Amino acid sequence: MRLKALTVRNFRGFGSAADPIDLDKDLVLFYGPNGHGKTSFAEAIEWLFYGTTKRRQRGEDFSKAEYANTFANVHGGTPTEVSLKVHLNGKDVELSRRLGPKESSETFIDGVSGAFSSLGINALEAFYPVVAQHGLQTFVHSKPKDRRDAICAAFGLEELTNLKSALESARGSFQRTPPAAVTEARAKLSALVQGLALTPATTDVARRWGEAPVSVDLVRDEAALLAGAAELTGQPCANRAEAIQALRAARATVGRAVFDTAPVALAENHADLKRDAVDRLSALQSASATVDDAVAAVSAATAASYSAALLRFWSEGLAIAGDRADCPMCEEPTLGDAHKAALRERIAASEELVTATDILTKVSQSWQEAFNPAVSAVTALGLRGLDEIGRSGLVTILGAHEHLDDYLAAHDTFALRQRELGDALRRNKELGTATRERAGTAAGLPGLVEDRKAARAALESAARAFAQALDAYEVGWGLVAGSVEAVIAGNNVVARIDAVGKALALGDAVETLARYAAILEETQVLIRAVEASAQRKQEDLLKSRGTEVAHLYKLLNQGALVGFDTMEPANDALKLHATSFGVRMPAAANLSECQLNCLGLAVWLMRATTKTSPFGFILLDDPVQAMDDDHAEAFIAQVVPHLIDDHGKQVVVLSHVRSVTDKLRALNLHRSTQLFHYENYLQTGPVIVLQARLQQQLAEIKGAAAGNEANRQYAVDRLRVLVEEFVRELHLGKTGQQPPANYDTANSGQLLELFRVIPGTAPEDHAGMKDTVRFCDPAHHSQVGYAPPQKSAIQPHIDRVAGLMKKYGLMK
Repeated sequence: MRLKALTVRNFRGFGSAADPIDLDKDLVLFYGPNGHGKTSFAEAIEWLFYGTTKRRQRGEDFSKAEYANTFANVHGGTPTEVSLKVHLNGKDVELSRRLGPKESSETFIDGVSGAFSSLGINALEAFYPVVAQHGLQTFVHSKPKDRRDAICAAFGLEELTNLKSALESARGSFQRTPPAAVTEARAKLSALVQGLALTPATTDVARRWGEAPVSVDLVRDEAALLAGAAELTGQPCANRAEAIQALRAARATVGRAVFDTAPVALAENHADLKRDAVDRLSALQSASATVDDAVAAVSAATAASYSAALLRFWSEGLAIAGDRADCPMCEEPTLGDAHKAALRERIAASEELVTATDILTKVSQSWQEAFNPAVSAVTALGLRGLDEIGRSGLVTILGAHEHLDDYLAAHDTFALRQRELGDALRRNKELGTATRERAGTAAGLPGLVEDRKAARAALESAARAFAQALDAYEVGWGLVAGSVEAVIAGNNVVARIDAVGKALALGDAVETLARYAAILEETQVLIRAVEASAQRKQEDLLKSRGTEVAHLYKLLNQGALVGFDTMEPANDALKLHATSFGVRMPAAANLSECQLNCLGLAVWLMRATTKTSPFGFILLDDPVQAMDDDHAEAFIAQVVPHLIDDHGKQVVVLSHVRSVTDKLRALNLHRSTQLFHYENYLQTGPVIVLQARLQQQLAEIKGAAAGNEANRQYAVDRLRVLVEEFVRELHLGKTGQQPPANYDTANSGQLLELFRVIPGTAPEDHAGMKDTVRFCDPAHHSQVGYAPPQKSAIQPHIDRVAGLMKKYGLMK
């Protein structure tokens, strides 16, 4: 596959200007400052073939919400589409991908919907042709297991890797989210741990059932439970049925006097729990009062203001428009100075509403943060109260206790106050959740103020009554607690009997957990077998493909005594080794950042040059950005020719360093080469200009100078660019070197100063070019009121530059 031409519409940094970019050369170079859309170019090709980008995938690991809807250009426009003409299987084909709803996408072949795989284009990870600078070390610094999986993909072992990953994923999911039957079985067995621990024969069962997750052993568990039943009943039990029957009879004897105090007894740390509940309820009331004040402020401000949403819309629109008259929404020149002034007056006059609304948002969040802890604190008291059975049981064990009626009265009052508090909290929550929405409409504000006032009063009253009832309950329970505990004290045998009896009755649950554990073990054995097979094949392939990585690394680090050595497969991992003067050491932890970038680049290029890859190109986005000068020189002089000559790849390089693209062009003039410059970045997208040879540029300028006003303005601006290119080419021709790096982003005036130091240049020529640059500057800066000059005014400057090109041997 050879790239021919790329067209990008409304994707990432590319806007509505969708001019095709000619890529039909062996080496295609792009120079542009950072922030001008180079990465958007690379990601356009990446998205076309893969439907996503590495950058997007990494970003979504941190925040899916932040990266959502970022394929489409932020300024809108439809369609969001990338189209690429390629030469494939002896003919030209146009491949396209178009963004759909919810960031789905559809692919097209020559305008007809279809999968690229129908043409043999399988966009596998193993062949990834787009090498992004920010992802060079992703492989190096990944976990050893992830590194192993990546290299398996690069070696074409994806089927085994995918099988293993699928098994691990299924096993992990089965383990993390077990079936409902397993969850229920675990809960049932766990609930018996405390009771089983009281009987010596079943302490080992209690220990294993108390583990997380529950551990079972069918034979050992049944034997221990039967022994426990014999211990509690005083008679041997041959099987589950006999044991359960014997335990039932024993329980009937001792269970009549048992009473459950859990719903009514005060916890050991009751004083702390009570203090926390009172404090949390007080904090909630304060937060609610603050929200009430904020609602009142919004109500007062709303009466004399526009809506907060409209005010924000105006503010953000004015900020985007800046000094321009174009409206950010319709892109029409509707924002005159008078209109802007009127909007600013409205905003200034309504700042009180915006401030009040912002305050309401903040205090509503504070209220939300106070609500849940208050509810939890009340619940934590644990006083659920007596049901009818519990009430009857208490009366039975206390009989004619002198304080029983006092306690029951306090109990019933507290239960009532607890329900009233719950009702008040629910109302507070409902109103708090709806407050911001209701405050957004002027008509709803008076009713909201009154509703909140009533809810606040109800909550304060309920909280006060609850606290008083709790104090009374503490006194009432204290009057009977001692007597209740005295009756129950000798009856823990019931708990022991119940625990063993219920455990024996849960044979099915034990069997379910045993089978579940067996399935996990069986799948683990299968995973190990697949891993062993993959590792054997991986070891064989590392001998060949690993050598390619080492060769590419050495091209970037010729003669280095400290550097990458080899990759070593291990169990479920891949180790990267380096050497320092013959001594082996871990590569990721010891190599420099520059060396690690070289290693990462070598791995990426090894994958991209896989012989079975459907891609005949490699795109490198700023590959030398994190390299020092020596490694950058090695990349330019060694790696790029290696990719073109030894692997037959079409190479696309994007760089923010002008000397890199200039040197690549200079060293590859014998090849089919093309150089583009990102000359500007507009709302419609980057301005990408082909850097034609000087004589070709001059001819283009002459033709434009004879055209209409727009063409003449274009001619004047391109004449300035021609002067800049003339100085750069002259410096290269006279000195044999590209201009120093500090001239990569130099403007016309700075390059004219460089002209002065080029051997053989004349002062009068410098003065003439300076005059031409001054003539061209207004067209470049689009000064207000500027009118492009006529051809008669442009022609002398064209002639001057043509004469200089001839004088210095750059044109015949």
